[in-house]
Amino acid sequence: MAGAAIAGAVTLSVISPAAADSSVAVSASKKEKLKYLGVYTLADNDESRQMYWTALDRFTRLGKNPFKFDWSTDYCSGSPDKPGGFNFKDPCRRHDFGYRNYKKLRAFSEKNKARVDTMFLHDMRRICSVQPGFYSWQRDGCRKTAQKYYSAVRVVGYL
Repeated sequence: MAGAAIAGAVTLSVISPAAADSSVAVSASKKEKLKYLGVYTLADNDESRQMYWTALDRFTRLGKNPFKFDWSTDYCSGSPDKPGGFNFKDPCRRHDFGYRNYKKLRAFSEKNKARVDTMFLHDMRRICSVQPGFYSWQRDGCRKTAQKYYSAVRVVGYL
């Protein structure tokens, strides 16, 4: 709950991705870029997830990228994107976004790595809870697979 209160305070102070196109110069400061990156990578926060997907959509459809973020991805790297039929492609994409941009801004600390990895786990768990047609035993299997993916990035995700 404390995280949600903090997340709400952070997101309230940030303008939307659409507004950013018109109000942020291409030469946004590192501090401003880190502020947005922090908002886009909050764990277990629907507003953060929505802001990230809106910004990605504006980049892919319109070429809008006011912060010059790296939107490239290899999804789940060498691991299956859909293990056991659980589609973890989107959580992997957002995870790549966090790693690549914290590194690009030379801010990929253990704290930020943990932040992005935790976001990854929450995003995968969300997939497990909302994917239609799953029986409870399938949801349990999905959560166990999500935990394995999370454990792997905690150990081998590189600094």
